[in-house]
Amino acid sequence: MKYWLTTLVSLGILLLVLLPGSTIPNPKIVGLDKVVHFTMFFIWITAVRYDFPSAKKWILLLVGLGFGVLTEFFQLFVKDRSFDVLDLVTDGVGVIIGLILSLYTVPFIKKYL
Repeated sequence: MKYWLTTLVSLGILLLVLLPGSTIPNPKIVGLDKVVHFTMFFIWITAVRYDFPSAKKWILLLVGLGFGVLTEFFQLFVKDRSFDVLDLVTDGVGVIIGLILSLYTVPFIKKYL
């Protein structure tokens, strides 16, 4: 499968955001959910850059932001979950920082792995 990494990471994110809120452990660490959102979208954009190295960066940015909106929208229909604007902002920050860093990390990964 040509785009296996993007597919795998995207499905993993969708699985996580579609879990009912009651099934997600809550260790009561302030901001942990934002760290999780940032990390998911940082990893997602890195996977996308790995699979689509020649794609225009602004298109990847828009697709990443759109995917963040989509995941938040889906949570409106999941028990004990909701659309959270701060989660969406954090998703976007993960995409932006991941996109910038992937300019350096993806060539390294492709060369050595």
